[in-house]
This record gives sequence, structure tokens and C-alpha cells, in this order.
Amino acid sequence: MTERFTWERIWTQGDTSDGWSHSGICVDHTGAVVFAAPEGGALIRIAPTGEAERIAVTLTEIHGISVDAVQTAVLWLADPGEKPCAADGYRPVVNAGRVVALRDGVEHELAQPRLPAYRDACWRPTSVVADADGVWVADGYGASLVHRFDRDGAHLLTLDGTATGTAFDCPH
Repeated sequence: MTERFTWERIWTQGDTSDGWSHSGICVDHTGAVVFAAPEGGALIRIAPTGEAERIAVTLTEIHGISVDAVQTAVLWLADPGEKPCAADGYRPVVNAGRVVALRDGVEHELAQPRLPAYRDACWRPTSVVADADGVWVADGYGASLVHRFDRDGAHLLTLDGTATGTAFDCPH
């Protein structure tokens, strides 16, 4: 038997947009689907009932989205800080990269690690996940590093992949 998959429009209340979306997607602790608004600056949350809400955030391009493994009401968001702007011929808006935890509309930010690698590369986080021991951040569009932070935001470790014989190249 061959399975067939088709595209569905999951956000039927949404406006059409020329915005380019490069967003992650997750299911939050309530069963709602969460993804970035194509034009940036907001999350779209669709409850299991189908009701949608827009949650404003101060991020440029929400790339990575995950639910905290311990504090399940917390969403982690990775923003590489660059977003093609449809209104300007898709010329990118460029801001600093950011990693934030979002709970009840309040953002708490992890600081970019103070490392020599960031003298030559920007902080451009692409993915983030929080487990019981801390927070892992992939900086795929910047220095191609993976960082570990403790649950209070202190930087603990940086991996570059060279221990395996192959350096990371755009980790996500």
C-alpha cells in the first residue's frame, strides 16, 4: 500500500503574505501548533479547536522553535537575525542573532558566548532545545558551533565537531 500525503492549509484565518518563512514548528504543552508568522515579528499559535492567535515577539526571523523539556509552558526560539523582506525586493533585514525563552509573552534571552570565534563570525542561532540539564544552541548560520548553557543561562561548553574528524558546517 502506498500512502499519499497532501498539503493542508493549517492557518485558514491568516492573511496571505509575500513573506518568506523559514520557521520551525512545534506542538506546545496544550496541543497547539506553533510556527512563525511569514512576515516575522510574531508566532502563530493554532489551538486544537482551530482558533488561531498571533503572539508578538521582538525577533527578526524565528528559525528554531522547541518546547522546554522541564518547563513545558516555555517555548525556546532561535533567531539568526536575518530575514528577507518582501516589501524591499527580499533584501535582508539584518539584526543581531538571539536565543530567547518565551513564557506568557515575556522573553528571557541567552547571551552570545564570549569566544574568539565571534571576532570573525556573527551569532546566528538556527536551533535551540532545552533538556533537564540545560539548553543546547546550534549556531548554524554564524560560527557553525553548538553551545551548551546551564538552565540559568551560563555558557558551559562549545562543540565544533572536530573531535569526530569533521568540523560542523551549518548545524541545525
